[in-house]
Amino acid sequence: MKPLVLCAIMVLGMPAVVDAADGRKGTAGTEREARVHRHAAAIDRRIDAALRNGRVSPRQAAGMHRQVGQVQVEAGHAGRTQAALTAQQAAAFDAALTRIESPLPKR
Repeated sequence: MKPLVLCAIMVLGMPAVVDAADGRKGTAGTEREARVHRHAAAIDRRIDAALRNGRVSPRQAAGMHRQVGQVQVEAGHAGRTQAALTAQQAAAFDAALTRIESPLPKR
């Protein structure tokens, strides 16, 4: 189940990254969007590591993965509908990801 959840999250986040690398390359908004997606991917890896080490339960990990995926979807949607993320939007998405990340054990 874990690989399936991770694949679903990656698929949902990919359209924004592909667009950023394709037509809108190099703009500050797409760089912000890519940064949000990189942050989300790092959190997903930390969730998986915490699950493997027994620091979080499978249920907690699934909930965290779902929350991270939701932030990625919202960031991708905002980036597509407005052509790029604003600095304020990127900061809000990063703050949401940080809140999701906070219960994880320190590195």
